[in-house]
Amino acid sequence: MSYVFVWFFSAAFILIKGNLVAQWQAGFLNLDLVIICIGYLLVRYGRPAVAVFALVQGLMIDIYSAGLFGLFSFMYTGLFGGMVFGSRFLDLASLKGAVILISLATVMKDLFLMVLLSAFSFEVNPTVVGLFAVVIAALLSGLAAPIIHVILDRISHLLTKELGRKKDMIALPSGMNVYSQDIEEILKSLPSVEDACVVGHSSGHLLLDAISLGYVIICHLFG
Repeated sequence: MSYVFVWFFSAAFILIKGNLVAQWQAGFLNLDLVIICIGYLLVRYGRPAVAVFALVQGLMIDIYSAGLFGLFSFMYTGLFGGMVFGSRFLDLASLKGAVILISLATVMKDLFLMVLLSAFSFEVNPTVVGLFAVVIAALLSGLAAPIIHVILDRISHLLTKELGRKKDMIALPSGMNVYSQDIEEILKSLPSVEDACVVGHSSGHLLLDAISLGYVIICHLFG
């Protein structure tokens, strides 16, 4: 569920990012959410799924930027490979590893674009101010990455809780619906219960829609 949400989250950010940066005329606010999401997904999903994400997100930017088609898809796929290689030396799941790898990836992307545009004479001349903006933008992306990763984890947890366990809803004969997690919380509040899991199960009875099955871990019975 979080994988799908990250897709939509990143796509929505791409659609509004250009207008915001252009309106504020602030290159240092150029937060690269695609790179941040690549780092997030690399920790939690397999490499093929993240490679597809990087390629398609790059294609979206190619389409909406009306620039050299294939540039961003090639660039983000390459950055994905670079982050995979870098994760061999730095733990992307750690705070330090995430900040360093995502900052480096953002710097490499912006410098590559700057050199490419300058080489093709697109009226882009590297300046000290421009390089400073690149570094600030990279640091901003790197420092924001752990915060965004935590937010995405929280949203993923909420989505899993609200959508992933609806099948465990217990329908009572009175028409009332009881969710398994509510019963679990009550069981866990008991002093001798360390953990609990409740699932709905069809009773097969004409008068009962479902019954609940509870699994508990008992501890400190004699303490």
